[in-house]
Amino acid sequence: MKKEIDSGVDFLAGQSLDETVPGMVTGGTMAKGAEVGLDHAAESRPLTTAVRAALREEGHKVSANAVGRGFKFFSRAALAVHVGLAMNEGREEYNACMAD
Repeated sequence: MKKEIDSGVDFLAGQSLDETVPGMVTGGTMAKGAEVGLDHAAESRPLTTAVRAALREEGHKVSANAVGRGFKFFSRAALAVHVGLAMNEGREEYNACMAD
């Protein structure tokens, strides 16, 4: 998360957006955004009902609770991806530090 914060601060300090966006948008930030978004979607009854209606139009018989559980499952999967990416970033930083 350090890279993302540093990129945000660099942008606020006046660096161009072309230089800072690649540091802000990483796999970790995308996974965290997906985790938070899916978690909120699972708790939104109107959204789960709308997804249920769309699935029923396609011929799938599912309940709104099943849709909410699916959102929660993918939310937890995104959290696991986020943790894995953070661990990998920490390992890379550690190896770079030890190489010096």
